[in-house]
Amino acid sequence: MSHEISAKSFAMTFLSVLALLVVAVALVLFWIFGTTTHHASPKSIWWSERGQGLIPSTARDITLKQAPLDHYCTYTVAQQDLELFLARRFPDMMHPQGTPISEAKIGTTVGPFGFRLTNETVEYAGCATNGSMSLYFHDPATGFTYQDSAYW
Repeated sequence: MSHEISAKSFAMTFLSVLALLVVAVALVLFWIFGTTTHHASPKSIWWSERGQGLIPSTARDITLKQAPLDHYCTYTVAQQDLELFLARRFPDMMHPQGTPISEAKIGTTVGPFGFRLTNETVEYAGCATNGSMSLYFHDPATGFTYQDSAYW
């Protein structure tokens, strides 16, 4: 009889621990992919290649929304710092100084944060060797930048 109680007790303990682990993993995934986080600099973003590696190290006041295979963010960075970062990160970039926004796009918004494109906005597009793509929309006057990066 005591052996039977012991097996039931073990099963209940095992199921309780398993349930706690499932809840913990779900909460972590929600924190990562279900919330928008704020960072003073890229150094406080916990996943280095996906976050720190695609955002200039001089970026400040970062608002970040992550998804499993991409992320969206806004931040402030000087145009010279952005272009230097992009030249190093995407050495084969076709337009390293960016391209002005077409007249048809002026006044429209992009991304989940509603970044409004103006006639001053400059667009940069970088493609990594693995095919991942990053778009950067930058306002040179304010330094405000919207980034959309997709990767696998």
